[in-house]
Amino acid sequence: ERYSARDLQGLTVEHDPASIPEGQTLVLTLKDRGVLEPGEDVLEQAALAAQERAREEQELRRKKPPYVPYEEEEPGPAPQGPKVPSLLSKYDEPAPRPSFRLGPGGTQDGGDTPKVPLPGPTPQSLELPLPRLAPEYLTEQEMAVTFRKTKRRVKRLRKKEKPLRADDLLALAPGDTQGDFGSRWGWGGPRGSWGPEE
Repeated sequence: ERYSARDLQGLTVEHDPASIPEGQTLVLTLKDRGVLEPGEDVLEQAALAAQERAREEQELRRKKPPYVPYEEEEPGPAPQGPKVPSLLSKYDEPAPRPSFRLGPGGTQDGGDTPKVPLPGPTPQSLELPLPRLAPEYLTEQEMAVTFRKTKRRVKRLRKKEKPLRADDLLALAPGDTQGDFGSRWGWGGPRGSWGPEE
């Protein structure tokens, strides 16, 4: 089964149009990708793809300082918009490769090229909505909102107790409270005394 230029119409070629030599015929093959990877089929030329990979590897091999804490940006106009410094630039995702679509007849489609968004924050409008006067009365929607009333806590009052006195404790003591309660130095029984010697 042979393919013609009609079958290639609308496919994407993942090469910079400037890198393809003019007037030369190139053999394009489908780019390798995973079976479950989403996306459409992309064509590439094996030799050009190898050159681009070699160029990228050379850039990675160059001695670059891994971290420059006080890197200053060069002053001057930035045609692509302000450069947003990344925190860990060596972990950034690689930039997408330039590509183009094939038009009718297998030529480069010059129409409807998507605009590449400028890096940096998206521009925002500075126009504010016109101010409104606050209404004096609540609307029906505002009246419908009700708040749950909190229950008031009843404070419990503690009964004040009388101060404790020695006379109150004597009434609670069991037995005789007037007699001898023993020696402080020991019990001095028939087996001997363990208090101070006399």
